[in-house]
Amino acid sequence: MHKVKLYVAVFLSKMSSSTIFFWAVNQERIYMETHKLKLDKFKHEGVFNFPDTIDLEIETASENYDVLIYYIDKLEDVDAFVKLVVSSKLHKCNRTIMVYKKGRKDGVNRDSIFMPFRGEKYINFKLRAPMLCSISKELSACVMSFEN
Repeated sequence: MHKVKLYVAVFLSKMSSSTIFFWAVNQERIYMETHKLKLDKFKHEGVFNFPDTIDLEIETASENYDVLIYYIDKLEDVDAFVKLVVSSKLHKCNRTIMVYKKGRKDGVNRDSIFMPFRGEKYINFKLRAPMLCSISKELSACVMSFEN
């Protein structure tokens, strides 16, 4: 689902009124269909590395996570995601979710993101339902758990 929200600019210095209007009208926000991630039984979600244009509409807990949701923008983010998961001391029943933009041509795609999890590099991660799913027109997610 893709929505456009208008933002009110009270005071923006060094911008003409036509520039402000163009900026406000063209600020598109991406809304995710988070119900597809099947997170109903979890109570403490942590959301990390998301750009301001993506609205999860999930209240983020400050600690004791059951779920970590991480946006992958570049391949280095996969290592950062794994470090975060390992250091977070997740509950035994947990979900670790990587979200990425579909259709990228710069090498950041499903195969390049998941290759380290299929091989020997990250062995403590296990795919969980719904595994791979589309959560918006622009975004996909991979749902796993971390066995610590």
